[in-house]
Amino acid sequence: MNLNNLKQALGVIGSRNFKFIYSFHILWLFLLLVITPSVCAQKFTIDNAIQRIIKDTVLRAGQAGICVMDARTGEMLGSYNANMSLIPASNMKIVTTAAGLKILGSDFTYKTDLQYDGYIKDSVLSGNIIIKGYGDPTLGSSMMDSILSMQVVLDSIVFKIKELGINKINGKIIGDGTAFEKNTATPTWLWEDLGNYYGAGPSGLNLNEN
Repeated sequence: MNLNNLKQALGVIGSRNFKFIYSFHILWLFLLLVITPSVCAQKFTIDNAIQRIIKDTVLRAGQAGICVMDARTGEMLGSYNANMSLIPASNMKIVTTAAGLKILGSDFTYKTDLQYDGYIKDSVLSGNIIIKGYGDPTLGSSMMDSILSMQVVLDSIVFKIKELGINKINGKIIGDGTAFEKNTATPTWLWEDLGNYYGAGPSGLNLNEN
């Protein structure tokens, strides 16, 4: 992943400066937990960091909910509106990216399988071509660098089918997205987000940003 893609994953790229500033504050608060030597000094610096965030002018028309806990002991180290229900913003990408790196590893690669059923005889497939996805969010994406275009992906599929000696298909071409559950958008998502490419629900088979 190059620097640009990393920045996009963390949600700090945008025309509005407050996105970068707010994300920077959150990262700064996180770093304080790691580098502060004592509990008392830690709590003091965390409380100061929280106050700086909530008093920042970029939040004068917004809301903030902050909860900082010791991951080992569960002790509350600092909070502000910790019980307030808020819709997560792009800063949640920091959490999901960290979870993905921890669980999947930095060298994880999504796969998409090209399969068929039935049998091939005289260059004719009596069966179906199946494109089985495993959740790759970048398949055919035009929004990310170094990603094969949709046309290249389709050309590769055609090439592989012909490589199998298939010139005709007596069947269907099936897109299989069953790797993920059917409900791809929760009821609490904002309607205005669902209408945009970045609000598309995750699916086992994603094409062109869904």
